[in-house]
Amino acid sequence: MKEFLPWLKQLSESKSRIALGTSAIALTTLSAIALLGLSGYFITATGLAGIIIAAGGAIYINIYTPAGGIRAFALTRTVSRYIERVYNHNTVLALLSKIRVFLFSNLSQLPFHHQIGQRHGQWLNRLTHDVSTLDNLYLRLLAPPIVAVTSSLILVVINGIWLPSASLFLLLGLFLLLILTTYLPATLARELGFSIGRDREVLRYQVLDHLNGMPELRAAHIQTSHIETAWLYQERIEYQTKRLANVFSICQTLSQQWLLSLVILQLFLGLEGYLSNTIDGPIFVMLMLATLGLNEAFINLSKSFSDYGLTLLSAKRLSSLVINNKERVRDEVLVKSSDEYVIECQSLHFEQGAEHILENINLRLRVHERALITGPSGSGKSTLAKIMIGLHQPTKGHVVINGNIPDVWPPKGGLQDCYWLSQDNHIFSDTIANNLRMSNPNADDESLWNALDDVCLSKRIEQTLLGLNTWIGEAGLPLSGGEIQRLVIARALLAKQNIVLMDEPFKGIDKVTAKTILQNIEDWMSGKTIIWFAHDHSVLPKQFNVRLSLATE
Repeated sequence: MKEFLPWLKQLSESKSRIALGTSAIALTTLSAIALLGLSGYFITATGLAGIIIAAGGAIYINIYTPAGGIRAFALTRTVSRYIERVYNHNTVLALLSKIRVFLFSNLSQLPFHHQIGQRHGQWLNRLTHDVSTLDNLYLRLLAPPIVAVTSSLILVVINGIWLPSASLFLLLGLFLLLILTTYLPATLARELGFSIGRDREVLRYQVLDHLNGMPELRAAHIQTSHIETAWLYQERIEYQTKRLANVFSICQTLSQQWLLSLVILQLFLGLEGYLSNTIDGPIFVMLMLATLGLNEAFINLSKSFSDYGLTLLSAKRLSSLVINNKERVRDEVLVKSSDEYVIECQSLHFEQGAEHILENINLRLRVHERALITGPSGSGKSTLAKIMIGLHQPTKGHVVINGNIPDVWPPKGGLQDCYWLSQDNHIFSDTIANNLRMSNPNADDESLWNALDDVCLSKRIEQTLLGLNTWIGEAGLPLSGGEIQRLVIARALLAKQNIVLMDEPFKGIDKVTAKTILQNIEDWMSGKTIIWFAHDHSVLPKQFNVRLSLATE
């Protein structure tokens, strides 16, 4: 249950709104129970009156009060249900919005090394499906059981007025009914919910991979065989969903039969009171029908708690992304650093499983100096860059940038003065201008054009109809891999940070264009502290203050 705590805390901040919504549900349910019970009373009373009159007797019966009560409860049930649906729908949307804000604010403060390892499909699943699933907390797992318990207690108290001997049995019976409609389906369907939730997530990965890799799959003529895996998961989900429906059906049937058994038990226990004239026949019928009317409060619980496993899985996934303040900032360690150097790698080691990727890396760089880190593919260049920017934590040793440790989060001081140009040249589905301004929101159009000119891309953009306002990314202007790489270099040129990590900056760019870009940005480079990471350094600057080779064995 601890997985629910962060989200229950979010709900508690709107407790007055939730209390009002739950009260509306309770009013709807109690009105339905009262409507059924009072209708039974009225029908029985008028029926008995008719029999007495037909037998030649006389009887006084007040038909106006119960008839008015029936109309009042019918109207109250209809109006309160409408208000409850509208109000609670709005409440759920507001709560989900609050949960998303809470989740996004936590993600923005999450250390990078906690963020990596998540696939795009996982992020999509977390931020959409998992968040939406949390509406079950209020609408299915909290409010309905509270209303069911409240309705049951009220009914037990009313029964105690006329049938004290039946009240205790009724209380115990309704408690068992609550177990049948909540704990039993939640326990039986928990693992099924987990299985369905995991398989749905894998299915999304499979479909996304299939769509993203469609050209390669077509070229290899394996589209059909590749999608078969997704169909297998779909079939598993359908099978598990049927099993989940069976659990719900069994629990629903058991609870319905148990409620009917309580009514029959109430009939036998109350019969003695009726025969001894301690309770009137219409009142007796009213109590039994009111007990039967409790079905209104319990009928949806089995379905709600059959989905408990799915809700718990979503809460677990999201809770893993929400860390407390103690976890956000790693314990500071005493690291001796020199004011002379802006970047220091001190006896750096990085292991992944049993693989030693980096061993005893030492590097020092002063202001405006340049370093070249070379090595073949797989030697750990990008890993070292990610450690410097805080994406990975070193196994041993430390990186210090302007006196700060990158893997301490949130970043502060000198660490914010570091810009990373990764080899994963990502562009956003937005305009060219907004893509460039990601690194400098205050850059004017002239600065954007100058940066594009430095990377030999201005003429290409000038040929478009909208220029800097041209949409790129999904459904946007198609750019080649080299053009995208030049665009992200232009974005780096606009950055205000004084320390720049360039990881394979000219990947996908021909040597002639790369040399032209280097000449154009010479003045920019002279004012920066730059570390170049490359396996082919033939197109990079020739002069470096520090050279480091990460040659693999």
